[in-house]
Amino acid sequence: NSDVCSSDLALWDGLFAALPVAKARLRRVRSLVPASIRGLRMDADLMTLTDPDEGLRALVDAVVGYLEADAR
Repeated sequence: NSDVCSSDLALWDGLFAALPVAKARLRRVRSLVPASIRGLRMDADLMTLTDPDEGLRALVDAVVGYLEADAR
């Protein structure tokens, strides 16, 4: 549904509006995060030896580092 997509994009853009970060980086993060979280959840559902909470913390750290590097 395009209405849902538009509102999701507007919400995402609003969350990061105040950051001095290139729009291209935000677009890349917006593409990366949902798929990464789905992958972590699927991995947890498969009962692998990974900790999805630890993976999520690593993802947050990586995204913050990626965005901070552009803000400097």
